Amino acid sequence: RLEVNITESIVANLSHHLGQVNIALTLGWIIGPPMGAFLAQNPLIHSLELPFFFAAVLVLAALIFCYQSFNEPIQHTISEKTKESAKKFQNFSSKIIMAVFASFLIFLGVDSFYVFIPVFLTLSLNASPTMLACTSVTVGVSNVLSNYFLLPRMHYWLSTKNAIIFCASCLAILLILLSVYGSSYYSLVLLPMFGATIALISPSIFTYISLSLSDKKQGALMGVLSGQRTLGAALISLFFALLINLKVTLPFIIGCIFLIFGAFILYRIKLTPNERE
Repeated sequence: RLEVNITESIVANLSHHLGQVNIALTLGWIIGPPMGAFLAQNPLIHSLELPFFFAAVLVLAALIFCYQSFNEPIQHTISEKTKESAKKFQNFSSKIIMAVFASFLIFLGVDSFYVFIPVFLTLSLNASPTMLACTSVTVGVSNVLSNYFLLPRMHYWLSTKNAIIFCASCLAILLILLSVYGSSYYSLVLLPMFGATIALISPSIFTYISLSLSDKKQGALMGVLSGQRTLGAALISLFFALLINLKVTLPFIIGCIFLIFGAFILYRIKLTPNERE
């Protein structure tokens, strides 16, 4: 019992730090859209290309900063890293692989909201660019506040696994409500709830799965978990773009199904420190 409590404490601590990283990333969603709208509609310049040029400058500055500030602790060639990660992934237990699959389904549900909410609001409410920017800011602010205030306290109320399942279930309910009431402006009230729920899912699921492994395998697993988000967003963008012509709420309904199945699979899996090898 003491070992379980210590593990939960470690998960809570790392989830809090990942939440702080998530805050930094989310600030881009808060600052970026209004800045882009201002640059594109500036009466002195009025250039639609200016936001993209400004974004390129920011990315270049970030690249230079990272190059100057971060160093590789151990020098490896790309081929060595790839072979090492592939070998570690092959050694993952079946329960870890199923947990990764569960997280993949959950993040498909998360991305079904992020990717299609602008399209949904545009088609359902004839949202203007300013309204879309305000939507992004609203979701981002609630995400940041939840990471800062709710995430550190959530582990006092629920275990990490139960917290993930609870938040995934809440997100599924929100997607259903958005599908039902999406044509009304009252649906905008749901947006802060989306930001808060998603903020509690991402850091928790990363730390919960990765801390079930030994230190040597955590790096490979974190790479898999991060990579699957990019893959999931690409698949959703392609697949749901074909479905949205059939029904505008269909991406959210399918995203809800992904969340329910992912939460159920995670519920059936029991990951403990005994998974360490």
